[in-house]
Amino acid sequence: MNVPPVEAVRVPPAALQQFVAAILSAVGMEAEHASLLAHLLVTNDLRGVFSHGTRQVAPYARDLRAGTLNPRPQIRVRDGTPTTFAVDGDGGLGYFAAWRAAHEIVDRARTAGVVVAVTRNHGHIGADARSNCATSSSPPCTRSLLGGSRMAASWKESTVGPH
Repeated sequence: MNVPPVEAVRVPPAALQQFVAAILSAVGMEAEHASLLAHLLVTNDLRGVFSHGTRQVAPYARDLRAGTLNPRPQIRVRDGTPTTFAVDGDGGLGYFAAWRAAHEIVDRARTAGVVVAVTRNHGHIGADARSNCATSSSPPCTRSLLGGSRMAASWKESTVGPH
């Protein structure tokens, strides 16, 4: 459950974020990804989603160090159509493929209206995923298998004015 412990040491979020980024950098993650992931994990803690917050750092560090996850993935958008595309996570954590897909999908939806994307070839995608690897890959994945996720977005310009 996501219940704060009765006894705990309080750490300012900025200090925790720096500490997490340092750990991730120490196991080979590039600074930009380490900073983004540290921000997302600390934000989950602040939202009360401790199961997907900084308690994930130890297993992620272990898997990155062991080579189960790629610490320096080259995230690539694979062309599809103007309204569909895939993002390849290159064996890294799913956060980075999802981050890239979310930004790309919004940019494309501004022009096309509705856009659908999938992410693939990555590990855990985190607390904000709408689907998890057990429902989007076959057979159901574990931490050692790479899964994916699906996303969709629509964009409609709105105008506000006198009625």
